Amino acid sequence: MKHLIDASGCLVMFATHYHSLLEDFRETPSVRLGHMECLVEEGKASNITFLYTLGEGVCPKSFGINVARLAGLPEEVLKIAEHKSSAFEEELCGTVEEDKIIKEITAAVESGDILTAECLWDKLQQH
Repeated sequence: MKHLIDASGCLVMFATHYHSLLEDFRETPSVRLGHMECLVEEGKASNITFLYTLGEGVCPKSFGINVARLAGLPEEVLKIAEHKSSAFEEELCGTVEEDKIIKEITAAVESGDILTAECLWDKLQQH
């Protein structure tokens, strides 16, 4: 990516599920993050319409399983993918929650609030 940006002068690059690129190039003025917009029928994630519109910023959710369903993959494969995706999302959310608690512990210790730090430490141990 760095070579494409700096040396080649690449004008457009489409990438899916390369979230590290978001952090690596967030502060690069010549890089703009976008996503293809879509409409999802309320309550039915399987009923999705992809639009021909480039939206600003990061896509709020992955629609890979929806794309796989539109491509006609077998339902048993989709169910396995949904299960693995849910497990990954739970793991990721757990990591985010743990990071938040660690920051709160650090702030409590720095402010001298040891009681709060101890309570937060106990909460962290339960994760």
